[in-house]
Amino acid sequence: MSPVVTKDFLKALLSPDGSQRIPAETYWKSLPVEQRVHALMHALATHTEPWQQQLVAVLLRRDILLLTEEPLLQSLLKELLPLTATSTSIGDCVTEITFVLHEINASSSIPAMQTILQTSSDAVKQGHPMALKLWISLAERIPSIFGPMTVVCDHLQAAVRSRASPALVMQLVVQAAQATNDASLLEQMSITCVMPLLQTTTYDEGTLHALLESLLDAATDAPALLRPLIETVTHFCCAAAGTILLPSVQVLVTYADTYARMHQRHQLPALIAALEQELLPHMLQKLLEFAEFDAETWAEVQLEEAMHEEDDDYTAQLLQDMLRLMGSQVLVRTILPAVQPCLMDLQLPWKAHRGALVALQSAAMALPVAFAQYAPVALQWALQQCQSSHCVLQYNALVLLGLLVDHVDQENLPLVVDAISHLLRSPLVKVASTAACCVVSLARSDNEMQSYVGTLLEALSSVLAHPVAQVRAVGAVAALAQVSQEDFVPYYAGVMPGLLSLFSQPQSEEYMRSAALETATIVGQAVGKDIFHSDAIQFLQSILSQSQPPLEHLVACARIASVLEDSYTPYCAAVVPHLLQRAAESTDVTLSEGTEQDLAATKENRVVVNEEDGTQSMTVALPGRGYTKVTLNTSSMQEKTLAIRAIYEHAAALGANFGPYVKVSFDTLLPLLQFRYSSELRAVSAQTLAAVFEASCAAGVDANSLEFSRSIFPVLVRAIYNQIESEDPEEMENLFALADSLSDILYAVYIRLDDSDALLANFDLDQSNQLVRSCIQSLVACLRRRDEISKQLTNASSEDEVEDIKKQLASEDNLLTPLVDSIGYNLKIFKHEFYPIFRKEVAPILGPYLNGGNDAQATLSAVCLFDDCVEHCGPEAAATVGPVLAEAVVKGLSSTNDDLIRASIYGVTQIARYSPSSVLSAHINAIIPRVASFAAEQVKESHAAIYENAASALASLILFPKAPFRGSSVMKVDTALQLFVAALPLSEDGDEAKICHAGFCDLLEDESTAKHMMHMIGADAIVEIIGNTLALVFEDQEVATDETVARFTQILARLQQQIPNLSLHNLSDESQSAIHAAMGQYAYTSSKVVTP
Repeated sequence: MSPVVTKDFLKALLSPDGSQRIPAETYWKSLPVEQRVHALMHALATHTEPWQQQLVAVLLRRDILLLTEEPLLQSLLKELLPLTATSTSIGDCVTEITFVLHEINASSSIPAMQTILQTSSDAVKQGHPMALKLWISLAERIPSIFGPMTVVCDHLQAAVRSRASPALVMQLVVQAAQATNDASLLEQMSITCVMPLLQTTTYDEGTLHALLESLLDAATDAPALLRPLIETVTHFCCAAAGTILLPSVQVLVTYADTYARMHQRHQLPALIAALEQELLPHMLQKLLEFAEFDAETWAEVQLEEAMHEEDDDYTAQLLQDMLRLMGSQVLVRTILPAVQPCLMDLQLPWKAHRGALVALQSAAMALPVAFAQYAPVALQWALQQCQSSHCVLQYNALVLLGLLVDHVDQENLPLVVDAISHLLRSPLVKVASTAACCVVSLARSDNEMQSYVGTLLEALSSVLAHPVAQVRAVGAVAALAQVSQEDFVPYYAGVMPGLLSLFSQPQSEEYMRSAALETATIVGQAVGKDIFHSDAIQFLQSILSQSQPPLEHLVACARIASVLEDSYTPYCAAVVPHLLQRAAESTDVTLSEGTEQDLAATKENRVVVNEEDGTQSMTVALPGRGYTKVTLNTSSMQEKTLAIRAIYEHAAALGANFGPYVKVSFDTLLPLLQFRYSSELRAVSAQTLAAVFEASCAAGVDANSLEFSRSIFPVLVRAIYNQIESEDPEEMENLFALADSLSDILYAVYIRLDDSDALLANFDLDQSNQLVRSCIQSLVACLRRRDEISKQLTNASSEDEVEDIKKQLASEDNLLTPLVDSIGYNLKIFKHEFYPIFRKEVAPILGPYLNGGNDAQATLSAVCLFDDCVEHCGPEAAATVGPVLAEAVVKGLSSTNDDLIRASIYGVTQIARYSPSSVLSAHINAIIPRVASFAAEQVKESHAAIYENAASALASLILFPKAPFRGSSVMKVDTALQLFVAALPLSEDGDEAKICHAGFCDLLEDESTAKHMMHMIGADAIVEIIGNTLALVFEDQEVATDETVARFTQILARLQQQIPNLSLHNLSDESQSAIHAAMGQYAYTSSKVVTP
């Protein structure tokens, strides 16, 4: 017997008494691993009691992972292999040895695998449980060398014939299926191994559970295994549902969903029909009976675990998944007929009413588009159940009501408000809290809420004094403030003192104080600086009086900064360093020793979430190290993300005043662009870096030194486009954040073109080319994904599927826009120097989309960049690209996409200004009527940007001095003139406004044209246009240059001389004030005398 691993020693390791167990564990760990392994191997040969064998095998398996010597591993394998027939644990040791060999030297593990399979071959054919478990373990742990699969398939068939355990055979089949991609072999395994097991359901419940669990694994990870016998699987699950309902449904729902995702939303009609006809009635019946539910326990649990309010209603979730697969017709055929009697008959048990409400919730969530037509009826049922005396019905009625808020008309809105207001006063936390959530949903809906804000605020003030209910109520106040904005002013005096009181009570729960502070600052953002200022200062002083302000308080300071702006600057030094310190803190990624239980949890859940500790972990087996647990402190990451977001708010609100914190912000945030453990953290870091760069530029301009901005610009741009290249294509929100940040940074340079030489000193055309290539690479991938998504529209089986596909396309649209903008800003910054890059990198990719394809968004991207090329890249580009663009914009003018119409009109304008006059000659008769139709008055209200662009295009084509068709017969000058002046002043596009207002001056400074305009529209109309334009200028809208303003004053002065009785009384007060201010400035500058 081993001198180490004695019976008493093993007992000590298992002892619950720490005084015995801890010394034994310490001693064991102090021994060299090789010594421990030899001792354990000796113990296996001498200890015969099952518990001893089990424990020794477990200890041995752990130590095998720590070995790295191949000869020793091979020796252990040889000794252990004969023992696998007696113990699953020893079989696990053999698997572990094979795994370690594979990790050390993949080629040496193949002979080992073949030896194991050959040795256990006969036992598998005979269906021996230990042998089957060994093969299952090998297939799961080392799938890449498990096989050859043809041999495995033959052995599985033999095991089936020998009446081996159906559960083990099925588990092995599924594991083996995941180890091969051979379609013919999968089909053979399916028909010869799986089908015989599914011919009957006369299994005990445990076996049935195990079979369904394996089928679920196959549906998820090896759907090709089930494809040849999906009809058999369907019959099996439908039959098994009589005994085990939910797992049976889950198998079919998962397979149908997996199949649809893999086959561009194609469905399996027979399977869907079986789900609806055979399983859906059982699901509805289960909901309506709700036998396991105890209302008293429900309420008590809710009070004990009030922060986790959602029921874990697996049945309802599964029903939702089923309905999504079945499509809109299931509502009429099954759902509504099933629930209507339950809701109409008030004598039925309350559980039936509750089940009907949950079924409607599932339908509304699964098929929101199709359900809309039934929403009015469902709304009435929800309102009816809100009046119930049963708390569970009140709760579920509120949940349904929250889903229907977008379908509430003005007639029913008062009834909804009354129902919610009544239940806000419920003595049950769950009901009152859910009613507060309904207020939030109602506030965010499209309903006109202003008339009901007072009623809801009064009801919210009556919510029971329970922290959870009050936090929800305070959040509802914030939602009402956000939707009301300045209209919330009348309620400010009634709300803010209560929020100040809640925040100022030190005995309150911290999350309660933080909620009050958050709502107070949101209310402050709604009502504005003048009203919130004194209370904001009081909040700030209270926050900063704490030695270590909680992060939530510092985040609230960011909202205060957005309201106070410059007035907040004195408090910056007390807040921003705290935020930067939080942003720079370690993310606490730790490596520790794991256990077999940790590894099993990782296999089951991939990531193990510990909400109590605020961590996520994964455990892996590493040769030479053993079970290694990687733990990520997610709560610290969330705090880090909040801090960075607050830095963003400060930089955006303070602009140049954020200057002192620019460098340390870059030093802190730049490395986080590559933070591998959190996509959200990477995204918010990129967005914040863009805001900080804008603040850096603003501070640099004020200080007359852009040195730091110049040095950081190329570093920042390169870091972001490199991250775009390496980002997971599935991380759409992250890709958008990165691309949007890149676009914002380039825009910050573009709008400072006067200073661009300074900013661009370290950023040349080669770097621009690299950036464009990166954007083009992502853009091509985006267009490819859009094409694949668009193809799914032809297979969509319901309105809701169509809507879902459109949402996916919209998310790709969101990404496409900043990528195109980033290329565009590069183009605008480098102008004619960029044309070779455009010709080489951009035109070959986007050119084909100008005139072809069904993707209007891709065409829009192409038209926008070709527009910019004509406008900014010089005469050669305008002459070369203009003809190609001209054909595209003619088609674009007939599009149904408003953005494409606008871009096409803009393209017409740029071609008219910069390309040779001959470019548009062949198309002008098609262009003029379309552009004129968009310049008509009725377009102004609904599509102001299109309307203004059209007016600008007509002036550039026909009226302005260099217009290519000035004096031609393509359109009457008077018609063009009337349409143009009717649109003035322009304000939608600042650059176009400046050009057109200068062009208006050109027309008025031409004596004959001015006389004609005076006759046509009159002096009063001319003065009104000038006055309205100057009013916009004095409101700090960049719609006219200083030169144009000076020209306006000269024109006004000339008009006053020509028309002594010229009156300004018909103008708005703003226009009159602007004219007086401009004329006063003109008189002052005109009176200056420069003496020699």
